[in-house]
Amino acid sequence: ASYVRTMELPGTTAAVVAGARLKQQCDSSATAPTPQGQDLYFTGAVSPALYCPMHRGLFISPVMMRCGHTFCQECVGAACAARGDGVFVCPLDHKECKRDNAINNLALAVQIEELRVKCEYGLKMGAQGVFVPDLEGCPEELPLRDLQQHQDTCQYAWEQCPYSSRCPPLRRMDMAKHKLVCGHMPCPHRTAGCEFEGLKSEVEEHVAHCTYEKIKGYIAFTKNEIDVLRKQLHQKTEETEDLRTNLDAANAKLERLSHKLKSKSRHLRRVEASVRNMNNVLEATTVSLHEMKSQLQNVPPVDDQQLNCRGTFSGHTGPILALAVTETGTEKLLVSSSSDHTIRIWDLADLKSIKCKQMLKGHEGIVHSVTAIGNKLFSGSSDKTIKVWNLDSYECVHTMFGHDNTVCALMIFMGQLFSGCYQHMKVWDLETYECVATLSGHNHWVRAITVSGGYLYSGSYNSIKIWDMATFTCTHTLVAHDGSIYALAVIGKHLLAGTYENAIEIWDIDSHELVRRLEGHIGAVYALGVQDNRFFSGSYDSTIKVWSPETWKCLQTLVRHQSSVDALAVHHSYLFSGSADHSIKVWG
Repeated sequence: ASYVRTMELPGTTAAVVAGARLKQQCDSSATAPTPQGQDLYFTGAVSPALYCPMHRGLFISPVMMRCGHTFCQECVGAACAARGDGVFVCPLDHKECKRDNAINNLALAVQIEELRVKCEYGLKMGAQGVFVPDLEGCPEELPLRDLQQHQDTCQYAWEQCPYSSRCPPLRRMDMAKHKLVCGHMPCPHRTAGCEFEGLKSEVEEHVAHCTYEKIKGYIAFTKNEIDVLRKQLHQKTEETEDLRTNLDAANAKLERLSHKLKSKSRHLRRVEASVRNMNNVLEATTVSLHEMKSQLQNVPPVDDQQLNCRGTFSGHTGPILALAVTETGTEKLLVSSSSDHTIRIWDLADLKSIKCKQMLKGHEGIVHSVTAIGNKLFSGSSDKTIKVWNLDSYECVHTMFGHDNTVCALMIFMGQLFSGCYQHMKVWDLETYECVATLSGHNHWVRAITVSGGYLYSGSYNSIKIWDMATFTCTHTLVAHDGSIYALAVIGKHLLAGTYENAIEIWDIDSHELVRRLEGHIGAVYALGVQDNRFFSGSYDSTIKVWSPETWKCLQTLVRHQSSVDALAVHHSYLFSGSADHSIKVWG
């Protein structure tokens, strides 16, 4: 167990620990053993990683800056306010970061909320001036996020007798019994002037002879009249204040208008002179414009490749983990899978109004991957199966078993389905749905698969394996340097790899050499997509970046998502992105 006195940010009065602030329930002169408003008693050790390096207290609303370090949101705000330019200078590596680029560190916030604490009514002051468990108090130990809700109704809470402040504080569970024996119960007509108090039975006997009891009807009537008059007086006072405020505002506005009118009059005279000059210039310019128009007709149009968000559509109740586009006859469909265990089919006939045609259910776990060819859809799940769906009838027509763990990657090529799992891949025949080969050798999850030039590329932790498609033998292993490989794609003669360490590795397909490492994201790169002469990357930092394969420079950054971008799909000139914010966006 550990006793923690939480700190406060400069200039604020709110406790730092997840907004939790224990309330002092009793009078300051009472002897009830209640902790101070900023004291918490944790039942286990508190990791130093949960302390903000700026104010040395536990995090509240932790955010991750572009430098990669995490601080409290209010610490960052206070530091930016002190500079006055909205720029945050990291105290650990002195890098400058924009406050607007901060990302909520939800994982760290959840860790703090899960810390277990004792109810404040189960503590007492110890000999060393700190609080220790009270064996006669509340025995509850619960997560920090539930503390306030529990203490609001805790039966061990200290309460003051409603009849008299002379009574000592009592536990909430004992208050009902105390009221029966309290000798300070007042006469019900105390507000009218009766000063009698005593036991409940004495009060009941007193009321029968109380002078005020005989005129209680008149007292009630008078009280109501006074309440009405007070309400009317309050209302009139507010109306008077409103009128005074409006009058002051009107006077100020009239003064401003008067000054503005004088200024406009002077400006109007200058404008009249300017217009006369402009007319002369306009006549000369008109001739030049006709000449330019004829010249511009011979200039080829400029292809504006800047992407804009064309729409957002939603329906999933969990993060979107995979996207795929397919055409069935005359229909163009987008397929999405999610951690909500479902697959949704979206009609792409009208990109301005994309609607969900069907929701497919059947998996008993998270659907990590989807791929489609024609009217056949394949989905891989944490339930260790691959399901085959008919996109005409929207029915599951087959379930493929064989994996012993989550199916986290799928790809179709030349009549075969390739599936990635923990430390291996499987190859399936699309006609018989039988497993024809198992490719082993990876040291971790196979999360990314792609094919190019007769070779299969598969990514795992710090490695990319190259397989001969004819023999299914591994011909080469590329040693990566940035942790797990989450996405693979081929553009021209280069293999792209999205990694855990925020970078995109560029490999030469022929020489198997790492030729470049693209940086810019501040979170893991989870998805890649290729479109003609550019490619896209989706990241945990909630952004999508557009890259040039000629200069290897970032051309544009798309920032409309509110959480991690986990999936990308390219269809002609459009890009679709799926995010942990439960939405899909279309860009074009």
